[in-house]
Amino acid sequence: MKDRELAFMPAWKLRQMVVSKEVSPVELTSLFLERIEALNHQLGAYLTVAADQALADARRAEAAVINGDALGPLHG
Repeated sequence: MKDRELAFMPAWKLRQMVVSKEVSPVELTSLFLERIEALNHQLGAYLTVAADQALADARRAEAAVINGDALGPLHG
């Protein structure tokens, strides 16, 4: 699936894809961080981007998916 398609999917669909292991939380987080870096100079939407923390949280979410742990609706 193309990054652009993922970037514009609703959160509920992305969650389904994470749970079914079609895409990983780390992949999604990296995608959105790349988009922020590419577009934020034009949009000014973010004052601070905690990329390291976001990726660490995504790795924990990925471990939960791999372990089969129950995920909340906005997990990851």
